[in-house]
Amino acid sequence: MNLMKHPFARAAGFVMGYAVCFWFVRLFIITIVAYNFVRLSDSSPLALQKIGDIVRANQVLTYGISAIVFVSLLHALHPLTRTRFHEVFNLKSLKDHFLPNALNGAILTVVLLVGTTLGGYMSYLGVYMKFDEVLLALGTATLFAAALFALTLVEEYMLRQVIETTLSQKMSTIKVVAVSSAVYLGVKLLQFNLGYIEAMNLVLLNITLSMIARTERSYLASASFSATFMMLVHIVFGLPFMQQDMPGIFLLRAASDEGLASTLSGGAIGPEGGLVLTVLLMIYLYLPQIRSKKIEV
Repeated sequence: MNLMKHPFARAAGFVMGYAVCFWFVRLFIITIVAYNFVRLSDSSPLALQKIGDIVRANQVLTYGISAIVFVSLLHALHPLTRTRFHEVFNLKSLKDHFLPNALNGAILTVVLLVGTTLGGYMSYLGVYMKFDEVLLALGTATLFAAALFALTLVEEYMLRQVIETTLSQKMSTIKVVAVSSAVYLGVKLLQFNLGYIEAMNLVLLNITLSMIARTERSYLASASFSATFMMLVHIVFGLPFMQQDMPGIFLLRAASDEGLASTLSGGAIGPEGGLVLTVLLMIYLYLPQIRSKKIEV
């Protein structure tokens, strides 16, 4: 049997192609930033640190752009590839799945933020915008939101529509979710520096999104849930994303970057590095089990 025609080949090829694409886009952006520093004759010892800070501050934009570039390349290479641009960014079908799943993502956000704020682990610092910078701030937030949305949509398509749908033909659900969790965690390890809590939360998030996609029978359902949660937490309320500061509208910050408050809220890492999100995701995963139990009199 031709290896390239094996059903698993598409899943493996999709993951490797995606990883190579965001690596090249990141390398290209680093090159552009470094070139501008050289062109401006910045030869100070801190030049490399400045380059690193700029690149780290725009990781979400970088990976959002790389996701769009990757899908565009797949579309351009058709029929050598099987994926078209409109299959991934299927905005027409997104309307059917967005509202109920976005509402669930919003509820998770509210519980997370209210719980950490009332517990004293998070502080509200107000609206982080000067009057004469409103348009610039809103434009930046919109740009980051679009990048985060594109990143979420492409990764959900890869994990649910390509990997899980393909593997489910040969594997049990538990094995399929285990593989997709490993792939998701591997991709995030390539993109960001992760600690143990972040890694655990990402695995729990992947299991949650997998459950949503299976229940709704669409990756657009899990993408709607994840994108809403991410954009509300990181764009609207400006909490850090994997140690990267985000251009929030209403600014929330952890009460402390050390000790118990940091461990629970995530501190400078963001909610993905906090145990509060761990507990909420575990509860969310257990809710269907509670609903499915019949009360016997």
